[in-house]
Order: sequence, then C-alpha cells, then structure tokens
Amino acid sequence: MKTKNTLILLILSALVLTGQTAFKSFTTKADFSGTWAINTGKSDFGTWAEAETKLAAPALIKIDQHANDMIITLAYDSVAMGGGSFSGIPKSTDTLNFDGKVKETAKGGPFVLLKSLKWSEDGRTFIISTKQSVPEEMKIEHPVNWTETYALASDGKTIEYTGIKVLADGARTVKGVYEKK
Repeated sequence: MKTKNTLILLILSALVLTGQTAFKSFTTKADFSGTWAINTGKSDFGTWAEAETKLAAPALIKIDQHANDMIITLAYDSVAMGGGSFSGIPKSTDTLNFDGKVKETAKGGPFVLLKSLKWSEDGRTFIISTKQSVPEEMKIEHPVNWTETYALASDGKTIEYTGIKVLADGARTVKGVYEKK
C-alpha cells in the first residue's frame, strides 16, 4: 500500500512538473499590433549627433502581429534625409518568426542583414538582433550590428524602444518612446 501511494505521488509530481514546463513555453505574448509614433519630447537620442537624430530611431513603427510571426515596418523621417531616403530606403519592412531563427533580408545592394527575434519570458518585451553581412571584397572592417528592444507598457499605449548600433567608432544608443496612434 505504501509503495502504491509513493508511486501515485511520483506520477502526480511528474505530471505537475511537465504541465508547468509546457505552460511556461506557451506564455501569452503581449499584442504589439498597431501604428506607433515617436514622441521626441520623451525620447533620448543619446550620443547621436543632432543632424542624425531622425535617422537614429524610426518616426513610425507599424506592427502586424500574428500567432507565429510579426511584420514590422519602420519609417524614417524623410525631411531629415533631404526629402529623399537613407541609403535609398525611407522605410523597411521585415517579417520575423517567433522561433528565434536567423533570417536573411537583403537591403541596399550587396549588404545582407541577418535578423532574429527573441521574446522575454513574460511576453511583454522582444529583442531584434541584426548583423550586417558584407561581401569580403568590400573589405569593411567593422560592419554595423545592432539590437532593438521593444517593451510594451502595461496599459498597452506606449512602447519603449531601445536601439543600440555598434559602428566603427563605437556604440550609439537611442531610447525612443512611441505612442499608439
């Protein structure tokens, strides 16, 4: 009888632990969907030169979030770019999967961007890591790499964005506050 009770207790414990692990892997992710506009008065452009601040962080972020991926469009202020665009791209659109796998996206000629998205455990923050892949014949010693952190406020009306770009002359950080439109 004692052995039977011990066996039942072990089986129940294993089921509870398995259930907790399975539940943790299916944590609900906050819904970032919407169009978000930067509030420059609440944002901090850090070490970016004044002329570069409108290139440091997007003016608008549009997110279409689905069950397994999201489409993110970043639109930059074209006025700051002389009415044109930065490297020929006034905006960029990427679809990133939630599995954390690296995805290649080609932008602006020979450069290839390698991007991945990772969620925080609580599902209220995600980080996009980007590495610039440059053809060897270009002999660029320091390709640009960056991370973008998106954190949704508890009220769902504000995103705190932190962008860190590692350039040849060092890292530059921007902290943008975006409000839902």
